[in-house]
Amino acid sequence: MRAFFAFLALTWALMAIMLILTINYLNVGQQNESIYVHEDDVIDGAPILLENSTTPDNPTDPPYSASYLLYDNFSYDSGRWAKRDNTWSSSYAYTVFKPSNVWHENGNLVLRSYVNNHTGGEYKSDDKYFYGKYRASIKVDQTPGTYQTFYSYQWPTGILREGHNEIDIEIQKADGKYTALFSTWVKGVKSRYMYYMPFDPSEDYHTYGYDWYPDRVEFYIDDMSKPIWTSRSNVPAQPMYVYFQNWVQRDVPADHGGGVNTEYVDWVTVEPL
Repeated sequence: MRAFFAFLALTWALMAIMLILTINYLNVGQQNESIYVHEDDVIDGAPILLENSTTPDNPTDPPYSASYLLYDNFSYDSGRWAKRDNTWSSSYAYTVFKPSNVWHENGNLVLRSYVNNHTGGEYKSDDKYFYGKYRASIKVDQTPGTYQTFYSYQWPTGILREGHNEIDIEIQKADGKYTALFSTWVKGVKSRYMYYMPFDPSEDYHTYGYDWYPDRVEFYIDDMSKPIWTSRSNVPAQPMYVYFQNWVQRDVPADHGGGVNTEYVDWVTVEPL
């Protein structure tokens, strides 16, 4: 009988040790997951050691409502978007968009661009959306010569292919100042307004948005009760895809500002007017 109880005690002790080792293993795994260096954080074969290799803490997501036409808090890949694989070459931009520059991490959509090799990230909705209220919570970590964007877009269509349609918010850093470029386009003709932001968009999340009406587009940042600018010309009149994009200008020195730029998107919504 004593031998049986001794065996039982030894079995319990071994089970307790295995439980402790399992808990420690899980904790270490969680710690390792929080130290994230993306596979493309490499220049000339050496990894870039980023000061903050994890995404920022998330603000509170908006509560879900069945009235939303689009709702995504990027806690996982919802399957409603596509990572783009293409090249944008123009007189002012040259960026090779790579799917590996777009990923989900800690409840964020992350898009990264690199000045040294002119690669960027682009994320496109599978569905088109029309008139409505568009909102996105975004935080950027950027250097001059790059743009982090939230916009609606439609490539030229029809026989004549007369130019693209677009509603655009672009965040830019230049000469120590941060600007938001608001624009609307119809058949390649634009109306644009430059807004100097009274804050550093890399320090916290901010809500960027636009209300798309048949006769105008109203642009907002944070305060959705009063538009910063209203475009009443070149207002698109057809459904468009929703995009997030992190791109590089054509003529930027490879060492300009450090060269690594990140856009964090915590959530996006589209709802009826």
